[in-house]
Amino acid sequence: MAHAHHRKIMERLGRRMSPQKVSEELKRRRTKIRFHRITDELVEDSPEFFESPEFKRLRKNSQVRGFIRDFWEWNEKVLWLLNSTSHPYIELQEQLAKMVSPYLGETLVDLGCGAGNFCARLFETNGHQVKKIFAVDIDWKSLSQVPQTLKDSGYRQGVALVQSSTMSELPIWNNSADCVVSSLGGIMYAGWWFENGEIVCDSKKALLRCLADINRVLKPGGYLAVSSPGPNPDWGAVLRDSLWYLIKNFNLKGLYRALSGGFKAKKLSAFMNQVEQEGHAHYLSVDDWQDLLKQSGFELVESSSGQYYAKQGVIVVARKI
Repeated sequence: MAHAHHRKIMERLGRRMSPQKVSEELKRRRTKIRFHRITDELVEDSPEFFESPEFKRLRKNSQVRGFIRDFWEWNEKVLWLLNSTSHPYIELQEQLAKMVSPYLGETLVDLGCGAGNFCARLFETNGHQVKKIFAVDIDWKSLSQVPQTLKDSGYRQGVALVQSSTMSELPIWNNSADCVVSSLGGIMYAGWWFENGEIVCDSKKALLRCLADINRVLKPGGYLAVSSPGPNPDWGAVLRDSLWYLIKNFNLKGLYRALSGGFKAKKLSAFMNQVEQEGHAHYLSVDDWQDLLKQSGFELVESSSGQYYAKQGVIVVARKI
């Protein structure tokens, strides 16, 4: 059965092509990542995305399939709430954007891009030199929202939508990116590593394979920037900080949304703590990040710890040696 998003593409192509031509065109498009320019036109339908062949194989694994399903639900029911009401979440995004902005260059990879909110925030901060964005996520529904999010932020350059993960080799060519970012996602959940659809390692070894693959993708001297919670995060503290900030600033509309959806969001976020306990999520200290980055061919450039995300946030910026 065709992917739901691809069915929309087929319908659109079918208005001007024969069924045989549609099949040939889709086959051609699936073999190559394509950039789409964001313009002032209304984004009615998201352009097609590229699904990594390795991602197609790894999502057949039952354990990973459950993890991906949990993330799909989290993206749909929680991510919008965090982006609109969670001061800790927004503040950590803003700080990561400020720290990475001097190192961006023209080509950016956003690992775990969601609906594109971090890229939009980055563009609003200081991202005008970015000409191409690889928007990478496991969730095709979130990917389909990226063009509109970027358009609303004022971005008018190229974006490639890539359905893939940090659990296998990225479908991005060697030495092609100036900067890779991962804002509270993506790299944190590189808990398994797949080759040809089979798990070859997990836990910290999988994270090392992920970091080595990012090193491959980056140009010499390129930069990697990651934000994540520190060890043993207290998710309740993040929720309490969110509510207190809304109360303090008399944001009654945001407070209503947070109260009506916050506890459900906390419940839906519980799987993150579970996968961390299993060794498949990485909430690390700056020292731990520095050690792993060094092993993967990076040197630490900047870091921040304990200042954001209910005093639990960690940010690291590293350079490919």
